[in-house]
Amino acid sequence: MPGKHSVLLGEHVLVNVGATRFHTKLEAMVEVKRSHYLGPLPIKIVGLRNEQDGSLTTRELTTDFIEPARIERGEMQGWIELKKDEKVAIHAMLAMTYVHHLPESVEDMKPEPPPTTAGSL
Repeated sequence: MPGKHSVLLGEHVLVNVGATRFHTKLEAMVEVKRSHYLGPLPIKIVGLRNEQDGSLTTRELTTDFIEPARIERGEMQGWIELKKDEKVAIHAMLAMTYVHHLPESVEDMKPEPPPTTAGSL
């Protein structure tokens, strides 16, 4: 689901820092975003088409190579981002999900400042 989430990676993790070894809990903070894009995607199909009802029976469907990051950056000709709740006159025939594991630039890798808490100890 879209939003910021904390994902527990390990409850009891041993970490070495210099000569010191300690136990810690390891979590990843992830931000999930959902975007929709519309564009041309060549598809090769091996199968049979029923000319009476237009249905297709196939055991193999192959798409062209897709580079989601280039689509997001606007570098793939013919692809547009659909705005939230935008209505289109066609129905999606193929949906794809992918994950960015690391930011694409050094600037994006800068950590956010830790949250401040009220009061003092």
